[in-house]
Amino acid sequence: MHERPRAQIVNVGDELTSGEVTDTNGPFMAAWLREVGIELVSLQSIRDRKEEIVEALRRAVSTAKFVLVSGGLGPTEDDRTREAIAAVAGVELVEHPEIRQKLLDFFARMGRKPLEATFRQAFFPAGATVMENPVGSAAPFAVNVADSVIIAMPGVPNELRTVFAGAVRELIQRITDGVKLEAAFDIYKAYGISESEVNEKLVDLIVEGSNPEVRLTVHDGEVWIHVSAHGKGARELSSATGRVVASRIGEFLFGQNDDTLPKAVASLLTENGLKLSVAESCTGGLVGHLLTDVPGVSASFLADVVAYSNEAKTDLLGVDAKLIAREGAVSEAVALAMAQGIRQRSKSDFAVSVTGIAGPSGGTPQKPVGLVYIGVATPQGSTAHKLQMRPPRELIKFRSAMTALNLLRKAILKHIQE
Repeated sequence: MHERPRAQIVNVGDELTSGEVTDTNGPFMAAWLREVGIELVSLQSIRDRKEEIVEALRRAVSTAKFVLVSGGLGPTEDDRTREAIAAVAGVELVEHPEIRQKLLDFFARMGRKPLEATFRQAFFPAGATVMENPVGSAAPFAVNVADSVIIAMPGVPNELRTVFAGAVRELIQRITDGVKLEAAFDIYKAYGISESEVNEKLVDLIVEGSNPEVRLTVHDGEVWIHVSAHGKGARELSSATGRVVASRIGEFLFGQNDDTLPKAVASLLTENGLKLSVAESCTGGLVGHLLTDVPGVSASFLADVVAYSNEAKTDLLGVDAKLIAREGAVSEAVALAMAQGIRQRSKSDFAVSVTGIAGPSGGTPQKPVGLVYIGVATPQGSTAHKLQMRPPRELIKFRSAMTALNLLRKAILKHIQE
């Protein structure tokens, strides 16, 4: 099999569609499919209704080589997946004597007598390939339907992961003749630029069905540019497109794949032997918290002063009380003074400060909730930046801290390049 096979995932369970339980099986299977170059075209959750399962599976086998089903293989009346698969395949359910005996042995070891309903788990669609479940009683099985293969697995996450990592993967690899389909995936991360602006810069690359494929997502203010390629030379294709992305996004690009903005800042500091200090008001130490989540940052991070009150800004950072009285604690002048003060007192190369109104109260028509000033002090001088964000409080604090880190990152880059 040389063409790229397609797959669909169907998760069965009222608990999934009601929101009581979050699906973890689908993402787990999807990650492996992506790694081996199988194209996942759909991932859905449906109720424990036989007719709905049948309908979903009939649609799936019309477009996909592999249909991966989780859930509904238990012994109770609302476990209807095996009946639905038999209906789609047009066959009867037949008992597997070996599975029945395994169930008897399982309960014997526990010193219990199984109820008759337990043996529903010993029935499979006629002609099914039955596989081993070493950690549970619901055995996975596979049924051929036309040119497709429906593979049913238990819905309990630890059972699914075990059978999927073993027998199910082996079955899929046998069907694909053991061919390792080439695939490559990268995520390029940008901050300080909107998704629409990124789209405009990359519009000619974002083409449906292209190879490599480029798509955009947003995560906590970051724009992630996903680049995926498949087929011969997939890694080279993905890397070449990544270089185009990097050249067009420019200074907004801070990392790739597992990189984070705090990690990018910490790396710039440590790799260039630079020292940093931070002064915070409305963010309450969040900038420092994000940085200290990065292992090894202690080599560069000297101090983080949370100066929440006006008196603390004066006593700890040396901000002139008259300046605060004249301009207000939330102002460009005070943000600059805070950054300059902590840089001077800690003897750091760089400093960043944050002062603002996180709300929900404290705002005025002149200085509304969400107004934030960020100061950046560098060996070349100091700058201040004004932000106006919308509530809630938690979002204002997080976006302020992330923007402070991004401004610091850009300032360090500028310093290194000069």
